[in-house]
Parts: sequence; structure tokens; C-alpha cells
Amino acid sequence: MKEKRLLYAQIAAFGASSLALAFAGLTNDVTRGGRIGNVFIGIVFWLGLAGGIVLSVLLSKQRKAAGADEGKIGIINFFSNKPAIVFDCLMIVSCIASIVFLVLQSQIFIGYISIALFFFSLEMHCVLNGKNYKYITSNVED
Repeated sequence: MKEKRLLYAQIAAFGASSLALAFAGLTNDVTRGGRIGNVFIGIVFWLGLAGGIVLSVLLSKQRKAAGADEGKIGIINFFSNKPAIVFDCLMIVSCIASIVFLVLQSQIFIGYISIALFFFSLEMHCVLNGKNYKYITSNVED
């Protein structure tokens, strides 16, 4: 049960960092308090990213303590379960969309959203294809 809560907290932390990227396009106007918004968004991004990584390390320690250390790490494993398939496909599509919007330099806010989606789907790719998720979904009771 504790492992599932850590997993949900990890997903929430990564989600917060990705949302910060999505809102980065709204705070470009420094004359209307944009500087404070940029600082706040930076803090949320880095705290979310660091929090997600720390939670991943904690989950790994619990998994290793339980003696479950088989399988590949998430970054090199693709399409290993249904949620992972969704986020792996989203990662590919949002990566292409991000490149298109960056090259065209139009619809900047949509570009920020596509970058945030790519970042979140990349994080979810690592989480959902990884050893910790496999351990939690197969060995931990509700």
C-alpha cells in the first residue's frame, strides 16, 4: 500500500513539473509581473522533478529490500503494459508536434503545451515501463 502511494506521489510530482512547463508560455510578459511568475514556475518545475526522482529512488530501495530486482530499466523498455503503450505513443506524437512547433515558431503557447506533454509522457514512459511499476502492479496488494 505504501508503494502505491509513493507511485501516485511520484506521478503527481512529475505532473507538476510538466504543468510548470505548460504555463511557462503565459509568463513571458515581464512588465506585468512575469518575472515573479517565471521564478514560481521554475521553482515548481525543479521541485516537481527532484521530488519525482527522490520518490523513484525510495521506490527502488523498497523494491530491492523486498528482493525483486529483475527486468530492464524503464528508459530502454517500450510498450510493456497498457498504460505504457498509451504514454509511449503520446511521447512519440508530442515529440513530433514539439519539433514542428519549434521549427515553425508559430503558436508558441501550443508549442509549450506540446513540450510539456512530451516531457510528462517521457517521465511516464520511464515510470510505467520500469522495474518499480512492474513490482508494484504484480506484488503489492491494495
